Amino acid sequence: MKHFYIFLAFLIAFLGTISAQTSPIMVCNPAGTICEPYYNFNLDTAITYANNGDYIYLSGGNYVISDTIKKEIHIYGTGIVTDSTIYIGGVTTINSNIVFSPLSSNSSVTGVITNTITLESPSNSLNFDLTRSKLNGLYINTLGGNIYIAQNIITSGIRGNSVFNANVLIANNIIPQGGITSTTSAFGCYNQPWYNTGAGIGYLNGATIKNNVIFPTSTTNFGYTYTECGYNSDCGGYYLFIIVCYTEITNCLLKNNIFRSTNGMTGVYSSNNVFTNNLITPTGYFGFQPNITFSGASSQSFNKVDSTVNHTFNSLLNCDNGNQVGMAYQFKLELKPTSLGHNAGDDGTDVGIFGGTLPWKAGAVPSNPHIYYKLINGSTDVNGNLPINIKIRGEN
Repeated sequence: MKHFYIFLAFLIAFLGTISAQTSPIMVCNPAGTICEPYYNFNLDTAITYANNGDYIYLSGGNYVISDTIKKEIHIYGTGIVTDSTIYIGGVTTINSNIVFSPLSSNSSVTGVITNTITLESPSNSLNFDLTRSKLNGLYINTLGGNIYIAQNIITSGIRGNSVFNANVLIANNIIPQGGITSTTSAFGCYNQPWYNTGAGIGYLNGATIKNNVIFPTSTTNFGYTYTECGYNSDCGGYYLFIIVCYTEITNCLLKNNIFRSTNGMTGVYSSNNVFTNNLITPTGYFGFQPNITFSGASSQSFNKVDSTVNHTFNSLLNCDNGNQVGMAYQFKLELKPTSLGHNAGDDGTDVGIFGGTLPWKAGAVPSNPHIYYKLINGSTDVNGNLPINIKIRGEN
């Protein structure tokens, strides 16, 4: 009901600015009973004026956050899919990195496109929710807290700080590239460093990681791509580059995920993790074929390897370089009925983003009501009335 009241306030402001084509930033109290529109104010100003616990509603457009957030606020954008936001100004983009301090505990972000989000609270616990957003990366640098990460596209992955936290839930996200790296020396390749890169998750301790799709991409260095030992004349040395789905995770539960394996390995440098009901989608890249032995597993059960990545998904066009971001918009990451991941989750639903208790929502629309159809006549009728037809919907 709170979101409906806020939507009515926003709709009144929207109708009042049809001719001016200026959409306000709406700052609303937690109950949604008092909303203040801010015209010609930037997002920094709206955050400054907001009280602790307020909700900030953004229309489509481009915004910037310059300062570290030091209060509890809830930022709602229009969503990350153009087709689902066309009638409300398009997608909401925050063209900056967003940093939340210890004073911002219990904050949330939903329905925005942004660069990176950092939870910077290494000496304190911090509660935080991130849903239905698209960002380059997420860094969880906290001492503890309840952290809920669901239904997002996180291009370069999710990195923790290795501090134990049993209340981190990472569910139904798409990690299409991964950019988390780790390095060890004197490991094969003529005692040269072994570089692990492209990992979608890393340095997490005690997290629950379920129903995600994690597809690391191949690594290019000096114009060359390596997945095994080889001499690079450009940099004058031997290197081993391994593309992995995860690195440096400990005491985590990983279930109902889909991992893409390009070189026979899904992860490295990990320990004491439980793997159950996961699916590996091999590519046969450079002759490697994966198996269902997960690195760093204390136990593993009911995991499967599908025949090929194209056998897994209903209509996968290209798995590399983050192209599945667009495919998520078009629901191209649904499983084929013939995939071994179909109904193979621990709850009987599909593995991946469309299964589990938090399945991917159509259009990745936030929970606040959205205008999905509008018709505003260009002139009044014979009685002087202006016909307006607006339809709204929201996704729980």
